[in-house]
Amino acid sequence: MQEEAKETPAAADVLRLNVWSGPRCLSTTLMRSFAERDDTKVVDEPLYAYYLSTHPEKYRPYREEIVKYQSVEGDSVVQNVLLAPCEKKILYCKHIAKQIKGIDKEFLLKVHNVILTRHPLGQLASFGNKLEEQPMDETCFEELVDIQKFLQNNGRDPYVIDVQDLQDNTEDVLKGFCEHLGIEFQESMLSWEKGRLEEYGIWADFWYDAILKSTGFRASGNQKQFRKVDLEVLGKCLPLYNKLRQGVKNVDINSPIPRKDNDVLVLCKNGIVSARGFLGIPDVALHVSENGGVCEVVETEDNFVLGLTEAVKNLLKDVQDCKLNEEQVIQLTKDTIIANKDEDGNYPGYCYIAMTVSEKSEDPDTLMIIPQFSKPNHEFQKCLEQEPLTCGDYLFNFDKCASPEKK
Repeated sequence: MQEEAKETPAAADVLRLNVWSGPRCLSTTLMRSFAERDDTKVVDEPLYAYYLSTHPEKYRPYREEIVKYQSVEGDSVVQNVLLAPCEKKILYCKHIAKQIKGIDKEFLLKVHNVILTRHPLGQLASFGNKLEEQPMDETCFEELVDIQKFLQNNGRDPYVIDVQDLQDNTEDVLKGFCEHLGIEFQESMLSWEKGRLEEYGIWADFWYDAILKSTGFRASGNQKQFRKVDLEVLGKCLPLYNKLRQGVKNVDINSPIPRKDNDVLVLCKNGIVSARGFLGIPDVALHVSENGGVCEVVETEDNFVLGLTEAVKNLLKDVQDCKLNEEQVIQLTKDTIIANKDEDGNYPGYCYIAMTVSEKSEDPDTLMIIPQFSKPNHEFQKCLEQEPLTCGDYLFNFDKCASPEKK
């Protein structure tokens, strides 16, 4: 019996899904998930050779192979791959956002665009395992924000997925994504067999060691060791990540507490996590002063926070129209103190709680919770009287922890 010919979808009926991300953002994992669908063709970084050909200074061990494997003409890739006929109903193209440099973005208005982003603490730590140096342009945050802005200016607000959400709420996030795209969710997207996918690029052996061994999505777990050499890049990435994160729809996400051996970081709650090299106590004071904020100091004794409720009430009394309530600030302070226990299990003896409130409703309030093991002096209050400096702040939500209880 002759096999019935399969009908190729008309060009206008093909869902051209272009997923833009930085490196080390589970972009290959998400592509692998869609490759398990029976209605999807996946393409792995079709603009990679073009990018390398226009950036000869970028070292990659597979450079010579890739420029033979792919077209180095960006416009040709757009026309002959991204906008080309497809035998499946969905054409899924995975992109690293920096690869769009030099290409006219008008084609973005002819495809469906998705931004996949990851908190830079996790991204930089993961990328550090592959490259000794992490220049800002390798993170792709600037390009992702540019893509987001271009689409928004043209009435095409891109769908944004945060890696943390995808890892810890995989099925719900994938179902929500499929609903947004107007396609049915398929259970096959949740798992696959180990090994190489035919569509993987020739760079798979260098970058895809984890995905080649995987059979599905993995929960996020603890952050990997963060390198001090990446602190400057971290400070530049965070405000850009915030802008992207605002595009995430209908997801309540708690990010994991960074590893305790990341001693270059100050752990804070529902406000900022700052590199100590960038944001010390004097800088925090100046930031509070600049933004009309207030500060309280609490003490711990026998693993119990003394006067916390009273301190928080005073804090909120002096700050008008705060988006956080008393119970939230108390819990966040306790969680942060717990997260900063020393190697012997001792809690910090003191904790600064500082707060500023943004005048714009779309901007976040800033809650700074800074544990200290030594007794605080008057340096903080003195700094409030000095000239203000600009400090970068950004959002980072931690997992809920049990509150310290009095013995």
